[in-house]
Amino acid sequence: MKSGNGFVYVATGQGYRDEALKSADTLKRSQPGAKICLVTDKAPQKQTLFDDVVVVESENVTFSPLDKTLAVRCPYERVVFLDTDTSVVGELKELFEILNGFEIALLPETKRGWDYELPDVPQPFAEFNTGVIVFRNDARINALFEQWRQMYQQLRQNPGLVNDQPSFRRVLFHSDIRVAPLPSEFHFLGNTENYIMWDARLIHARGDLEAIASQVNRRLGSRVYIPDVGTLQGFNGRLSWAIKLLNFFWNGIQLLWRKPTDSAGMNPGKWWLKEKRTKDAQV
Repeated sequence: MKSGNGFVYVATGQGYRDEALKSADTLKRSQPGAKICLVTDKAPQKQTLFDDVVVVESENVTFSPLDKTLAVRCPYERVVFLDTDTSVVGELKELFEILNGFEIALLPETKRGWDYELPDVPQPFAEFNTGVIVFRNDARINALFEQWRQMYQQLRQNPGLVNDQPSFRRVLFHSDIRVAPLPSEFHFLGNTENYIMWDARLIHARGDLEAIASQVNRRLGSRVYIPDVGTLQGFNGRLSWAIKLLNFFWNGIQLLWRKPTDSAGMNPGKWWLKEKRTKDAQV
């Protein structure tokens, strides 16, 4: 019987379990009373951060983004799924309140799903980022996640889409699930360009997440963010604008001799390489 509110990480493989521990630590420090579940292929030998651990049968583990569909196995009724490469820097309890009126909530993907087409899904119904998913853990969402799992396998074969977000986009469009958009403040993507207004509560990125959070939240108000460069706000006086521009461009110029953050290179699983090898072997 599922009950209460809780957070869940899905971590298959030691590298992702290590990341999940670090992320859960930021969550516990931000919200000491939060219930946290780890869904994994192997229980950690020592852990004090997770209230619940669910070990999944090996035949149901793929070591790919598809494993996040296993989040429904957590024992909570209302759930916030977090990718392992996240850092919680603010209060998130309001996320559960969204589920009073909606069944699921996610951040609209900043890159939209620009590099592929689904003939049966109109372009305005763009991708959602599945790194943070707020959902009711009931029969309807469980069925949606199972359809997502099956659609992933289908799109992986043809037309060869190995990311999980195109398949989620398709099954959600053809469902009658009530979906709410999350603002970037509650799921801030630190490795891509985006916009923010209030303070970021959760950073989703690889690299120096504390530095990203500090940079993003240094000033509030309408602002754009460029990874490794910083934020830029609109014109509000010549002197202020000149100082902001100088800082912004100085950080950008430094990238000429300082390597930008390689978030893909920091991924502990590099699942897409396995997918590519599998696809090449099938050709």
